[in-house]
Amino acid sequence: MLGILLCLQYVPHSVLGLEVLCIVLKRLSYPCRYLDLEGFFHRPRFELCMLFNLGVNHIDGMFSERLTNPAQPWLTIAKLHEYSAAVYAKGAPLNLCWGFIDGTVRKMCKPQVHQREVYNGHKRVHALKFQSVVTPNGLIANLFGPMPGRRHDAALLNASGLMDYMEANMNTQDGRPFCVYGDPAYPLRPHLQRPHRGQRLTAAQQQHNTDMSRVRQAVEWQFGKIVSLWAFVDFANNLKLNLSPVGKLYRLGALLTNCHACLYGNQTSDYFGLNPPSLDEYLLKTSRSCDLSIQVFTYTVTLARKNVLLAVHSHLTAIGSCHPKSALILASSI
Repeated sequence: MLGILLCLQYVPHSVLGLEVLCIVLKRLSYPCRYLDLEGFFHRPRFELCMLFNLGVNHIDGMFSERLTNPAQPWLTIAKLHEYSAAVYAKGAPLNLCWGFIDGTVRKMCKPQVHQREVYNGHKRVHALKFQSVVTPNGLIANLFGPMPGRRHDAALLNASGLMDYMEANMNTQDGRPFCVYGDPAYPLRPHLQRPHRGQRLTAAQQQHNTDMSRVRQAVEWQFGKIVSLWAFVDFANNLKLNLSPVGKLYRLGALLTNCHACLYGNQTSDYFGLNPPSLDEYLLKTSRSCDLSIQVFTYTVTLARKNVLLAVHSHLTAIGSCHPKSALILASSI
């Protein structure tokens, strides 16, 4: 279902795609060493490492667009009306608010270089940052990142280009803007609303903030759900720049959390009374549909100064992924 090929070949052996998927899920579900997985999968550590990286790269390459590209079937104008109606029905004063935006700081090990670039002064940790938009049906509809931990939420918003897309594509027929709701750190725009700020708020403004805060908590539920299902992405001691794809692992955790929501629902979908799309609709019925016929991927493993270099070749499917703009993050976290 996740596009894992029925047969994967690597020199000089082959492995079932289902086994690769199981290795990825087992590794992400809880912090563990490859040594601990040897008896479970009956494979040596170096094979488990290579197969895990292969699975992560393949799934992210095939499906990261579901998170990074807002032009999706579950973000049509009809769906935006449905989402905003559900939010309004829960007591929100905004009648065209279709989702909730927020940034999250993902702690990691202190890197050997560029420490200042990834240090987050607010949380006082070395970290990467992501921007998420959560919809009332329980999906993380858009995910942007990673970006260096020092960046402000407003900087992520500007780099993501989300507002430009919303201004061009998310308006009612009479020209009214659909909006997302964020915390006070975000700028106020027609397509982005935030709480009223100031020390002398009127009673109406205070009530507005209270009502919107009550429904906005859905975005925090989703952040918690990712690390609850995939505890490995929350284990900072194992998240090291230049040694592991820290940003890609969190993006994969968000994608798998959406898949889990499609199968079982979650707290957000129950709260707003909306069902997420089926897993088939989420993974297959998009502009980049996946061919589940038997395909063969080959990759060559080269050992050079204790570094394992993976070169993945596809003869049937061109795989690409969306990368952040930061050269630092491109080089070290993906």
